[in-house]
Formats: sequence, structure tokens, C-alpha cells
Amino acid sequence: MSYDNSDVSFFPSSFESRIYEEQTQEILKSARFQYDPNFKDTSLRETFYGGLGTGKSTVAVREAMWYSWLYPDRPIVANIPLNLPNFRPLTSAKMLFSIDYPCFLLLDEGWQLADSRKRGLMIDIMNMFMLRSRKRKWWVVITEQWYTQVDLRIRFITDVFCEPVFKERINRIKVPCYTKHGLLFHRYRFDPRPVFDYFDSEADPLTLDVKELEDEYEAYLARKRRGYR
Repeated sequence: MSYDNSDVSFFPSSFESRIYEEQTQEILKSARFQYDPNFKDTSLRETFYGGLGTGKSTVAVREAMWYSWLYPDRPIVANIPLNLPNFRPLTSAKMLFSIDYPCFLLLDEGWQLADSRKRGLMIDIMNMFMLRSRKRKWWVVITEQWYTQVDLRIRFITDVFCEPVFKERINRIKVPCYTKHGLLFHRYRFDPRPVFDYFDSEADPLTLDVKELEDEYEAYLARKRRGYR
């Protein structure tokens, strides 16, 4: 499917775009961000959690679609293939340490990297990565099976937690949103069928090599000690 900013299949009407912007405004306000109508300096860390088939990836891709519509010149980096013009596949752990520009970063099933049962170095890497996201102006979305699997430090860096529920009979995904303290602050629902044109729901996400990630982290620390970012 071809895409540009005027593609009505992307957001079917100006009304839907306005509604989605209002939803985003509510999320940013609740996450204690000062809302910027132009979204120029927005950095956000979102988690979509739930069991298999609940619509986590679909909601995450919808976020990527919205970001792409807002910022057609900024890349969408993801570990699943997306049918978006500014999509860049995340092909290796090294790529995570080379991103120093504003972007949308989608890690499908990314909880595996931040699992609280991982050894300390891996948790340190993900903690550093999430902290860097604000200064780099990244919009980070991670999907996971259950939020308690993720290390506590990383959970409290995350701004928004959403638990999608897919109602297949009526073709709707309901999305309640919570703060990091577990308070419900917003809920919305949408028809997921238009989103399916923009990704393969059956595709397996790229799993980053943990050893390569640790090696890149050590190289990053060495560069930092020498005065490089």
C-alpha cells in the first residue's frame, strides 16, 4: 500500500486525527509532560502488556503510524517489519548504540531484554538505554507479556502502561492506560483492521543477541571514558 500524508486510509478523517491527538494529549499530560501541540520535543516511554493475541503489537504499530504521520521525516526503528515509508529495520544490537537522533523505537517483545531475572549487566544496559531516550528525544514503545517481569528500575522510568484487550467479535481493541503507579487515567478503543495493512501480525520479532548487546555496551562505555558519546 502506498502512503503519504494525504492517504485517507492512514487516518480516515480529520476527525479521527483530532481524536487521536486528544488521546495523545491526555497521555502526555498524565505522564507529567508539558503538552507541545507540535510534538517537537516529545519523548515518551510506553509499554503495552498482555497475553498472546491481545493486540499489543497492533496498538504499538498504530502508535508508529501516528508518529509517522506527525513526523514524516523522522525514522521508525523497529524489530518487526513495518509497511511505513520511514521504517528502518532494527538489525543488530550495534544499531541501538548508533541512534543519536529523534525517532520512534519499537521493541516488540522487548521485555526479554529487561527481564528482572537477567543478570545485572543486562539490566544496567536497558536502564541506561531508557534514560538516554529522553535526551535523544526518542519515543520508545515496548511490548511485553506482563509488566512485573520487567526490572523495577526500568518500570519507573516508563511513563505509560497500557493493557490492550482485543474483542474479535466486534473488531475492537480496548486500551486502558495507567501511570507507573498503577492509576487508570485514560481509556480508548479503535477498529484494528486498518492497522493490519501496515505490518505482518504473524512475523516473528528480531531477538537481539545478548552477547553482542553487552559487547556494544562495553564499547560505548569505553568511548564515553575517552570523551565521546
